[in-house]
Amino acid sequence: MKWEQSLTVCQVTKTTETPMTTTPNRNQPVEVDQQWLTPKEICAQLQIPEQTFYQWRAKHIGPHAYRIGRHLRIRQSDFVAWLSLHAEP
Repeated sequence: MKWEQSLTVCQVTKTTETPMTTTPNRNQPVEVDQQWLTPKEICAQLQIPEQTFYQWRAKHIGPHAYRIGRHLRIRQSDFVAWLSLHAEP
């Protein structure tokens, strides 16, 4: 009886842990038709160094990016939306 209780507690603890990953939720629908941009392409459009893009990413103030394998990609629609939010009035 005591063993069953500790097993239940262990199972509850395991399911409530937060994952330590930046991989997006796989249940979110992502349109495949979208055009994907690389960080280098975004930096060329904004005329900023790549280091600035990665600093924004580390501070969570840059456009939303997806890790596809070992590559980082940004949907063009996410980039345009991010730009419109950061436009000066």
